[in-house]
Amino acid sequence: MQKEVQRSLLDRLARYVAWRVFISVVYITGLTLLIPLVFLYIFPDQVEGLVLAPSPVILWLSLAMVAAGFIVTLWHTKSLGGSLKSLGRITFVPGLIGLVFSFFGRDTMLLYLAGTLPKFQQAQPLLETYLDNAVPRVRFLTFSLFILGALLWFVGDKLERDAAMLLRRR
Repeated sequence: MQKEVQRSLLDRLARYVAWRVFISVVYITGLTLLIPLVFLYIFPDQVEGLVLAPSPVILWLSLAMVAAGFIVTLWHTKSLGGSLKSLGRITFVPGLIGLVFSFFGRDTMLLYLAGTLPKFQQAQPLLETYLDNAVPRVRFLTFSLFILGALLWFVGDKLERDAAMLLRRR
C-alpha cells in the first residue's frame, strides 16, 4: 500500500515536471522567435529568396506559442497571479540568451556558427548583416524581455498576495 502511494506520488511529480518543462520550452520558444522576427521585418531586402523570408506565419506561430504557454500555465496553477509569476520567471531566459549573444561579439559568434552550421558560407552574408545591423536593435527587445519578465513576476506576486490577504479576512 505504501509503495503504491509512493509510486502514485512519483508519477504525479514526473507528470508535473514533464508538463512544466514542455510548457516552458513552448513559451520560451515563442518569445525567442520574436528576436529574429524583428530582424526579418526590419531588413526584408537582406533575406529575399531565402526560406526565412518575413512571413506572418512566424508572428502567429510565436504568438500562439506564448498564448498556449499562458493558457496551460493558468489551467495548471488555477491562479492568474501564480501563472503570471511563473511566466515572469521564465521570460528572463530569452533575454539572457540575447544578452549572451550580444556580449560575446560579432567575430566570436561568427566563428562559433561557422563550426556548427552545415552551410555556413551560404548564410554568412545574412548572418553578418544580422549581427552588424539588427543586434543593436535587438538589444532593445532583449531588455524588453527582462522588463516584461520583471513586470509579470511583480504583478503575479501582487495578485497572489492580494488573494491570500482576502482569504485571511474571510
